[in-house]
Amino acid sequence: MGNDIIIQLNNLSKQFDGTTVVDNLSLSIKKGEFVTFLGPSGCGKTTTLRMIAGFEIPNQGTILLNGADITKLPPYQRPVNTVFQRYALFPHLDVYDNIAFGLRLKKVDVKTTLENGKIVIEHRKYNADEIDDKVLNALKIVDLEDFEDRDVTTLSGGQQQRVAIARAIVNNPEILLLDEPLGALDLKMRKEMQLELKEMHRKLGITFIYVTHDQEEALTMSDTIVVMKDGVIQQIGKPADIYNEPINAYVANFIGESNIYNATSLGPNKLRFLGATLNTTHKYPANEKLDVILRPEDLYLVEPGLGFVDGIVASRVFKGVHYEYILMVGKSDVVVQDVHNYEVGHKYGITFDADDIHIMEKEFSENEYEEAWINDRNQLVISDAVFDVDVTQLIAGSKLDDNNYLIGPKGIKYNLKDYEVTAEIPFTAIEFNGNADDGQVRGHIIQSVWKGDHYQIIARTSEEEDYVADTEYTYEVGTEVGINVDASKIKLKVRGNLSDHEV
Repeated sequence: MGNDIIIQLNNLSKQFDGTTVVDNLSLSIKKGEFVTFLGPSGCGKTTTLRMIAGFEIPNQGTILLNGADITKLPPYQRPVNTVFQRYALFPHLDVYDNIAFGLRLKKVDVKTTLENGKIVIEHRKYNADEIDDKVLNALKIVDLEDFEDRDVTTLSGGQQQRVAIARAIVNNPEILLLDEPLGALDLKMRKEMQLELKEMHRKLGITFIYVTHDQEEALTMSDTIVVMKDGVIQQIGKPADIYNEPINAYVANFIGESNIYNATSLGPNKLRFLGATLNTTHKYPANEKLDVILRPEDLYLVEPGLGFVDGIVASRVFKGVHYEYILMVGKSDVVVQDVHNYEVGHKYGITFDADDIHIMEKEFSENEYEEAWINDRNQLVISDAVFDVDVTQLIAGSKLDDNNYLIGPKGIKYNLKDYEVTAEIPFTAIEFNGNADDGQVRGHIIQSVWKGDHYQIIARTSEEEDYVADTEYTYEVGTEVGINVDASKIKLKVRGNLSDHEV
């Protein structure tokens, strides 16, 4: 381990009740670095932070601090302090006593050189003057000078957060852990605290390890971002690198706004998506399933017929520095950010520079449909195919009432009509029928590949939706087939904000 590495995580895994929440995670963090773990709820970021703090012990792997194994060291023996989202301040103590609380309990080794040159080490608590110096210095760092006598219950949310940070840094930790510390603040205060935290990091010069689901926080403050999904690191890099060169569609969708489309290679240098063909420099073989990613700010509107595809402006929202448009290209929507004012309902061409398109292999072990939605009968709609599904899987512990509304565990009622979802269908849940009329949807075979013990076959519908199936049977390319899906095996995932569909 290099001298500049303060924390080394080696093959960390953590399970709760048989469920793996962190899976074989390895990471090196440098001294003085501001590192952010970024991901949605349940991705393992907070569990990773808690293992570094010592609140959780990994089932597998080791944690090294400055080269020493601290995997099983209790929290109070680690030079680490944590700031929580809920602050955890003592309401009966004023600002000064909240910050001084840990100092009064802590014992330190103090070296004293006697007249004869002998060094004596005394294990003692801090005295009042030492505590006073440290508390006042911490208050200065968090910009709360003259607040030491204030009752913490009279402070604003941002001020309480600064008190929590002061209490964490007053012990001079080598590492400060921050678990979504800005989550309880309003938008304006969050933005202010982002800048203040970055400035505190500069002043202190210690390592900050930050956890958030907010990509703006990660981009604003971090030296390094670690994007996580399902307990696994997806990408590590500087904010600009992750934004401009996402490693996969998941990262692109989580960092910034993205248009992500299913694409199919037509052979080297040709790609088809949004119903049109694009000449590119890629070398993927024919029928390779790909993801195409285009950032809204990289798209331009031109006269109809002069772009890659034409679309009709469905909505226009003024964002202050630009307009945000949604254009419909067939049944697909394209988000465009542009400073010019275009008319809703008009047709425009959509174009982009060749360097701004990201093409990557689709990482999937099952069919995934990101443009699916729920109709007024709580059925799943994928292009022109309709399936009866269990919509209660969208919210754990939910149920349907007599009026077909989804009722959450807290009693909140949802009307799911037109709610957009991601649908996942296992390859083994799809069957093809030689009689096209006997399928839930019709398609034609575009690829059949022998996988050693089964065929993997792709059928494409008239709406250019592909269904991939693992089967013992083979079909000739070009054969028209009926496509049947075992709807009981369809998994649904939320996409948009469900609160918009509250009744």
